[in-house]
Amino acid sequence: MVRFICCCDVVISMKEVFASAEDTEIDVPRIWQYLAEVISPMVQVDGVLPLNFFCRATESVRLSRKVSHLIADVLHNAASRLVCHLQHGT
Repeated sequence: MVRFICCCDVVISMKEVFASAEDTEIDVPRIWQYLAEVISPMVQVDGVLPLNFFCRATESVRLSRKVSHLIADVLHNAASRLVCHLQHGT
C-alpha cells in the first residue's frame, strides 16, 4: 500500500531547507548530498512522495545547479535502493 503524506507541508518545509542550504553549504560542503540521502527513501516505489513534488519544492532555488545535482542524487539513490530491494526479494 502506497502512503502519501501531505505534499503541501513537505513542499513548504523543503523550500525552507533548500533556501538555507545554499548558505549552509559554506560550513557543510556536502549538504546537497546529505539532503539527497534523506529524501531518496521517500521517493521509492513504496515511498511517500511523488516525484513531481520537486517542481514545487525547488521553485525558490531552481536556478542553482546544486538543485539539479540534488535531484540526480535522489533518483540515483532511490534507484540503487530499488535494485537492491529487487535483488534480495524483500
